[in-house]
Amino acid sequence: MGNSSWDTYEEPARGKMPPWGKMLIGCGGLVALLLCAGTCFAYWAAHSGKGAIKRFIAEKVDSFIEKPWGMLVDIVDAIQTDEGARALYRDNPLLAADYTTEEEFLKNAAKWREKLVGFPRAIPSLDNLDQSDFRLVSNKNTGGVAAAMDKKPSRGSKSLEIGYTLSNGSRINIAWEDDKLAEIDIR
Repeated sequence: MGNSSWDTYEEPARGKMPPWGKMLIGCGGLVALLLCAGTCFAYWAAHSGKGAIKRFIAEKVDSFIEKPWGMLVDIVDAIQTDEGARALYRDNPLLAADYTTEEEFLKNAAKWREKLVGFPRAIPSLDNLDQSDFRLVSNKNTGGVAAAMDKKPSRGSKSLEIGYTLSNGSRINIAWEDDKLAEIDIR
């Protein structure tokens, strides 16, 4: 028999929490956090007025396409005059792949002018962008992944493509490679 003296008593050792108990506590905390976040989002959406989520998304889209849209407007403005079209052709040597001479480019620019009547200078609404088959593809230093998906070889490490259909049915497609205008297609 063991020592039964009153001064030698020891508290029995407590067992550690099993791993499944720790996981249960952690998962419970995560579920509680997600429920709280969902409730806060639902409250915000319900009390911010009609269309709050749509306005929020529209603001994000506007901020995302602000710079590319400005670049598109600059090209449309340059095409409106022969001087602007000449400067555009001279400043962007990659255009020579599609238009071998400056005169050929100017002839096309003259045809494009009537198709670009009514081009919106301000960023169109989200609904208008959707209806106009707006397309924006940005490919930054990814080795041509987006271009490969479109079956087009990427000439540079950074490319940007924009497409927009005007209300008159004309379609404008512009492509940049390494911040240089590479392609203009207006039909």
